[in-house]
Amino acid sequence: MAEVVAQVASIWWAETPNPAPSPPRQNIDPSVLSPGLVGFLLFAGLAAAIIVLVLSMNRQLKKIDFDEEAPPQGSSGNASKPADPNRPNNEDVSDS
Repeated sequence: MAEVVAQVASIWWAETPNPAPSPPRQNIDPSVLSPGLVGFLLFAGLAAAIIVLVLSMNRQLKKIDFDEEAPPQGSSGNASKPADPNRPNNEDVSDS
């Protein structure tokens, strides 16, 4: 059994010879190397999508009403939420 496993492993990990490299082509047609119309359309589509996303982001950011002044110390700003009886208030916590 061990011999069979060793034979299978040697076949499995045997190096396969690499094929000979093909000779380099001297006269390459420039139209073969260019991305062509498909590449241009993909690039133009990506650019248009980015422009639309940036404009949309700017519109959304202009809708935000941000007040730079901090709220007064006495108000918590959570008047609509009921108080949780298990959670201590700021007055209950000592500063020590």
